[in-house]
Amino acid sequence: MENAVAGTTAELARYAAQGVTTVYEGHAMEPQHIALYRQLRATGALPLRVMATLDAESVIFYPFDPLPHGEFAARLGQLARQISDDGDDMLRVSGLTFSPGGPCFSGYFATYESYADPFGRPVIGWVGVSGLGDSGF
Repeated sequence: MENAVAGTTAELARYAAQGVTTVYEGHAMEPQHIALYRQLRATGALPLRVMATLDAESVIFYPFDPLPHGEFAARLGQLARQISDDGDDMLRVSGLTFSPGGPCFSGYFATYESYADPFGRPVIGWVGVSGLGDSGF
């Protein structure tokens, strides 16, 4: 966590120095990432506004396997309790990010023709809804 605080603080300061006033964190956001932003806000170390959403399902790290329906429903309940729009002008956690096709990176994008995934393997991607099962490809 110490490295994450130092790295995030340094990048936010770099953004602020370039005139950026707000960032949107909408992908790969897990509860521990939100906790880091809340820590920065509580200590006065947040130099710009942050709007974030939590990922409905952790789909950034390979290999990705959708959660079974029951686990997915439980995760949604846990994440929903962490959403806060309490009028804080510096940090808001608003909503959940859903990716109906699975993870948002190469190898999962559904296509008709084969292409190389990040590991060089030929794929055509897949179509599914996170937590609700795979529907084809």
